[in-house]
Order: sequence, then structure tokens, then C-alpha cells
Amino acid sequence: MKKVLIISYFFPPAGTVGVFRITKFIKYLHEFGWEPIVLTLKQDVLDCPYEDKGFLKDLPADLQVYRTGVNRFVPFNAIEKKWVPNLLKEAKKIYCSVGFDAVLVSGPPFYASLAGFYLKKKYKVPFIFDMRDPWALSSYAKPETIQNHFDRFIVSFIEPKIIFCADVVLCASPFAVKKYSEYYSKYSDVNKKFIYLSNGFDQADYLALKAEEFLKFTIIHSGKGKVISLRKKNFLTAFQKFIQAKNFNKHDIQFIHIGEPELGLMEDVKRMGLCDYFYFAGYLPYKDCINKCIGADLLMIFTDNNIQEAFLRPTTKMYDYTACKRPIMAIGERIGILAQYIEEFNSNNMQLVEDSEDAILNGLEYFYNNRYLNKRAVVYDEQIERKYHRREITKRLSDILNEITR
Repeated sequence: MKKVLIISYFFPPAGTVGVFRITKFIKYLHEFGWEPIVLTLKQDVLDCPYEDKGFLKDLPADLQVYRTGVNRFVPFNAIEKKWVPNLLKEAKKIYCSVGFDAVLVSGPPFYASLAGFYLKKKYKVPFIFDMRDPWALSSYAKPETIQNHFDRFIVSFIEPKIIFCADVVLCASPFAVKKYSEYYSKYSDVNKKFIYLSNGFDQADYLALKAEEFLKFTIIHSGKGKVISLRKKNFLTAFQKFIQAKNFNKHDIQFIHIGEPELGLMEDVKRMGLCDYFYFAGYLPYKDCINKCIGADLLMIFTDNNIQEAFLRPTTKMYDYTACKRPIMAIGERIGILAQYIEEFNSNNMQLVEDSEDAILNGLEYFYNNRYLNKRAVVYDEQIERKYHRREITKRLSDILNEITR
């Protein structure tokens, strides 16, 4: 069986969205003739405040996992940069001791890609660079500090080296493939390097779960509270009007936010007299989060108004929500990968509404009026869903690995 070294900054039991994609690759690669080996950062130096040991169940019992620390003498504050010297040293050691046929480096953070560059240059190991988000072409603005200016300069130099060195560059958005292909076509014919490999959901995660039962009409958003805050003005007003129009009390309806809370949102909820209708659950392990989502009457997505979020950084919750078989309402513009995804399913139970009071109010009315029809599992298009199964996605990855190692 061929071996692939998978290098990832985030790895279980870290409780962050960055572990999903890699964990599911590792879970299913054996089925397609590949043995994964993992190189990651030691848990005690990882800058991740949460743990979720539920991800550990997906890892093969015989999985080889190498964890390294950081080099404190590296003159940068970022842990990912301090990791690079030890990472390169350990990658060489693993290659010389157990060997592997290919290397896949997943980011962000991205400086670990230097290990893929090193292994390809020194040992001719086929190299896949997995860009879950854009790197140098990111449209998220950072404060204008000397450090950030220096970082952008360094990245503008490093990223092309990595791109040209890699055999394949995976992107989690078709729009990222297009943007990167167009940008780098100015320098070389690299269009065929960029391949769209979507995120998705693992059916097995949902089979043994039991939906939490709610006595009220329950709306859930899982994710950062900061994202809700970008769309909170019209939503909170529409939600307030909806309560008033239906003459609801706190026993009739609730909005549950799961994830890192945002103080501004909590203050606005209090100011508008909506505290009885909002419950801030905080961070929950993935399994507990899904239990709640499966029991909800409506799942919400609040899109970022940043162009990167719309086109280049698809929110993974859209896949998880689909697997929950619950109605979905997203608030945002009809552009980008989320809009494309919702249009692909073409279902009344999956709607994208504009960020206006009237549109949000109409959406809430629709899903509330159809709540009894949707008490059972919502039926989406199974053929479309299959494209987003983690097993199918890993099969496509194995095909790519077979091709570059042929």
C-alpha cells in the first residue's frame, strides 16, 4: 500500500474547523489504497482554545502520528513560523526512516507548505498543496502594521515558489481555482495544477445521533457570533417583528447560538428586549452541536459581506446543515459558492434571502408556517448530496494521488 505524509497544523483533538477536512481524508484513504502518516504540531503549543475528542474516533488505530514542538529562537511571534525548523527536520527524519510516496500539506496556516517544497526539491516526492482558504490572494484586510506589511512581502515571495513546486494545488472553492489560475497564468502555464476539491459532510457522523427535542419553535446558528453581527440589524428587527406579529412569548420560540459569542450581539439582544428568546450556548463539541441542529426547526447561515467569504471561503456549515435534513435559511447576497450550492439543490427548504427586514420576515413566516410538514427529515436531492460525502471526496483525492505518483 502506498503511503502519503499528511502535514497539518491543526489535528485532533483540536476543536476547530481546520481539522475536519484532514480527519476525513485520513479516515477514508485506506479504502482507496493509501496509508496516511501524520505530521503535526504538539497539542500543548497549539494556539487553539478548544478540544473535541470526538474527532479521534475517525482515526485508524494504527495511524502513525508525529508531533513536534516549535523553535523558540525563531524571531517571529507566530507559532506557525516557529514550527518550520522543527517541521522540516522531522519531515526529513520520517522520509528517511519509514518513507512515503507523496506529501499533502493542508492550510491555513500555510507556512507548513515549506515542508512540501523541501521534500519535493530534495527527494522528488510528489507534493499536493491543499489550500482550504486563499493565502497571498486573500481579500481579508489586516491592520497596517510594520509586521503585517513584512508578512505580506514574505508571503508574496513564498507563495509562488510553493505553487510552482507543487504537483497539484487543491482549492475548496471553484472560484478560488478560477482566481488562482488567472493570477498565475501570467507567469507560467499552471492552470491544470489547480483542482477544486470541495468540503462536505460524513454520513456516518449522523447515523448514531439522536435529535434533541425542543418544545418551542427553535432556530439555530452554529458558528462565530461575529458573523451574525455583520447581519444583525435587519435580522434582529425582523425577528422582533415576527414575535410581535405572532404574539409569541418565551415558551413559543427561541434562537440558539452555538459557538464563540460576540459581545456586541449580546448587548443588542438585551437592548431590544429579546433576552428571553435568545440562548447563547457557547462552544460545543461537534457531536453535541449536531444533536441540537438535527432537532431544530430552522438552521440559519449568516454570510459574511466580504468577497472572500462569498467566493473563496465556503462555510462548512452549509454541508453539515444539509446532512442534518433540516430546513435552511441563509441571509446574504445571491453571489458566491453558497448561492451556487443553494441553487444547485433548488429546494424550498433551502433558501437564500436578501439582508432586508421584509425578506427575512417573509422567510421566518414561511418556515414557521411549514413547521409541521418539516417535523420529519427534510428530503434533499440524494444524487447531489452524494457529491459532498466525505468518502466520495476522499476517493477523488486518492485518484489525484494515484495520478501524480504514477
